[in-house]
Amino acid sequence: MRQSEIYTLQKLCKILDVHPSFNRRWSYNQEWSDIPFPKLTTLKVKSWNEPIKKFKNSPNWFELLTSIDELLVYDGDSHHNCLVDFQVTTDSTTREGHTVIVYLDS
Repeated sequence: MRQSEIYTLQKLCKILDVHPSFNRRWSYNQEWSDIPFPKLTTLKVKSWNEPIKKFKNSPNWFELLTSIDELLVYDGDSHHNCLVDFQVTTDSTTREGHTVIVYLDS
């Protein structure tokens, strides 16, 4: 994804801010339609109430980033809005899917 495309996404988002270093680390040379985490079943945002979202099918980049924004809006955390990093863990109950934990900064 190009940085200009990420800036366009940020205009669509209500709260989420994507730091330029995010693109260098996670999404460089990828397309919006690429699926970054093929086994993702649960998305967990490390904000005030740590909201989660379950997925039947792994989301592409656009769906993932807009889902993070939706969870931040739901949580009401407009202070911790800058996407910093991801951590991928194996689902402890099924051992099949992955939980992606989203780390934010202010």
